[in-house]
Amino acid sequence: MNKSLIAASVLLMSMTAFANEEGMGAKGEVNAEAQAAFSALDANGDGAITPDEVQADPELMTRFDEIDADGNGAITLEEYTDHLAR
Repeated sequence: MNKSLIAASVLLMSMTAFANEEGMGAKGEVNAEAQAAFSALDANGDGAITPDEVQADPELMTRFDEIDADGNGAITLEEYTDHLAR
């Protein structure tokens, strides 16, 4: 597993645990830390996280369908930050 994926996974878990305390911002407002974590997971830089991009992250894979609110098989930055804000 590459180092940026590991770092993004750790960041995702910590952000999920403390999202309400740290204040992810208003809906639609993207926190710089969330953007960085999303970008690290979005390996091809197309603006979406696919199952192929998170295969090495079991935590995110178990929540993938929950985070992918529209069910299109990819997690957008908006879906990602909405999930963190819950």
